[in-house]
Amino acid sequence: MLLLVGWLALENRQTIVSERRDSIQYVVESVHNQIEALQERVAAGELSLEEAQQRAIDNMSSVSFGAGEYIFSFNDDLLVISHPSRESGTDMTDYLDASGMALYPELLRVAQAGGGHVNYYSTRAGGDEQLPKTSYVAHLPEWGWSLATGVYVDDINEAFITDLIHSIGILLIIGLPVTLLMGLVIRDVSRRLGGDPRYAASVVRHIADGDLTQVTQLSAKDQESLLFNINRMRETLAETIGDIHHGADQVNSGVEQIVGVNEELSTRTEEQAASLAETASSMEQLTATVKQNAEHADHARTLATRAADSAQRGSDSMTTVITTMGTINESATQMSSIVNTIDGIAFKPTSWPLTRRWKLRALESKAAASPSSPMRFANSPAVRPLPPRKSKP
Repeated sequence: MLLLVGWLALENRQTIVSERRDSIQYVVESVHNQIEALQERVAAGELSLEEAQQRAIDNMSSVSFGAGEYIFSFNDDLLVISHPSRESGTDMTDYLDASGMALYPELLRVAQAGGGHVNYYSTRAGGDEQLPKTSYVAHLPEWGWSLATGVYVDDINEAFITDLIHSIGILLIIGLPVTLLMGLVIRDVSRRLGGDPRYAASVVRHIADGDLTQVTQLSAKDQESLLFNINRMRETLAETIGDIHHGADQVNSGVEQIVGVNEELSTRTEEQAASLAETASSMEQLTATVKQNAEHADHARTLATRAADSAQRGSDSMTTVITTMGTINESATQMSSIVNTIDGIAFKPTSWPLTRRWKLRALESKAAASPSSPMRFANSPAVRPLPPRKSKP
């Protein structure tokens, strides 16, 4: 705050000095323009040179500004033309200021160079003390004159010191309570931070760089400051990263196991592929076999159809045979009755030979009509043909 007040006071002093320098330059240039106007009138024949110069001197003598400030002039021979405290024609060649500088030769040099400001020491009217002063000088080459005016800057220094003291007083009145308040705020902030903010920034920088081994310096009873929480964060991060490393190791182990399993699976897959190839070959053979079996089945079906047809025809033949056998059985029954009748007749002695012959012929005729021969009756021997009958002598 004191530095700020001092800087503001210096800025204010520079502003005042600049305003003073601008003001004296304005005054000199104004008088310079008036004299140039008189020179133009002389050139136009409206005024004589002497009359114009006298009017110029009168104008310069009438100019007064500030705290008794004035305009003075001298020629190129360093002789005074007009000055409120010096006689006209006074030679100022050897005039030295308090610093030992030949003032008028320096003023003439600056004026002939185009005009400008000159700093020197001079005494106030009625005083003996050499005080710092700033003057602005301009040149009139047609007449060989130089015009100058100046202001004392000791009052500027006094104003600067007064302003500085005033500012310091205001600073003490307003700034002291503010400073105390800021001290309390800083103390509270420091307590909340847990230490110097630069140290907190250093701790955070170590953590950001990945250094979690840096021990944080904390006060004995610190349980809630920013540094305390930063330290907790560091410890938590260290534990978390340790867990991550452990988990990464487990993952690497699992990956190695998975790689082994994948290799084994790859081997088994190759074996399965070979088995599948063999299975495919077997399937092709099975397909051929099935196709062949299908052809055989078609052939068997054809044969079965033919067998079924043959069986049907056999069944029909069997039906015919059964019917024929029934007919034969009936015929056999009839024959048995006939035979029994014949037997009854044959056992009679008187008619046996004739009867027997007739019976045999009837049987032969019957047998000739039957599909099977010789015929065999039930419970009877096969009938043999009768021997030829012998004729009586």
